[in-house]
Amino acid sequence: MTTKKQSTAKTVCDIYLFSEINYQVAQDVISKINLANQKSTEYSKIVITSCSPGGHFYPSFAIYDAVRLSKLPVEFIGSGWVASCAVMIMQACTRRSITKNTYIMIHPSINSLTTKSHQEFMAISQQYDKEHLRFIELSAEGTSLSVSDFERITKQEMRIYYTPEEALKLNLIDEIL
Repeated sequence: MTTKKQSTAKTVCDIYLFSEINYQVAQDVISKINLANQKSTEYSKIVITSCSPGGHFYPSFAIYDAVRLSKLPVEFIGSGWVASCAVMIMQACTRRSITKNTYIMIHPSINSLTTKSHQEFMAISQQYDKEHLRFIELSAEGTSLSVSDFERITKQEMRIYYTPEEALKLNLIDEIL
């Protein structure tokens, strides 16, 4: 009687983040992270591959938290463009890599009056300031930048684009692929 040896090799759970981050995208990414963790005996790690312009704070915070709470290690591979809140999500990962043709973009926060009353605008502005500070704290967490240095970058009058070499020097990433 012969028995087949069961394979103990685990696979990688691949997640693709190639869009603006909104609530639907966050739900999809978080569901995949949670499912991989439920099947942790099948997976060795989770790899998020991304080319994203970033997106909304709250769904991005939710993805960040899901990555941090994952039992499985979560690695990040940026390809093409990793911007704004996608940079913050990348900082939550255990390994952060980008391809040699990828740019990292960090920009000043934007808040506009449009048609809101002054009181409403002030309330929105105060909440936005809290969200922006949290974004800065989470984004700076895995880098060699202090919170104040990262904040200084976001207060520039224009967007800042980093080459892979510049991103590596700032410890925004761990390696260039």
